[in-house]
Amino acid sequence: FFLTELSLIKISITGDDLKKAGINPGPVYKEILDKVLAAKLDGKLKTKEDELKYVLELRSLELRS
Repeated sequence: FFLTELSLIKISITGDDLKKAGINPGPVYKEILDKVLAAKLDGKLKTKEDELKYVLELRSLELRS
């Protein structure tokens, strides 16, 4: 039950959204999108706007380190 239900969960953002957010294309896109999916599966993200905010938070944290 859980696996089939969770496998139906998809994220709304794409590489185009990451590019618009000023993130240079590359392998980092997969890392970011994987983190967004994990957060969505954890129930932390509901909307596309939530996903975009999360990406900007991730980017902000990476720029600090």
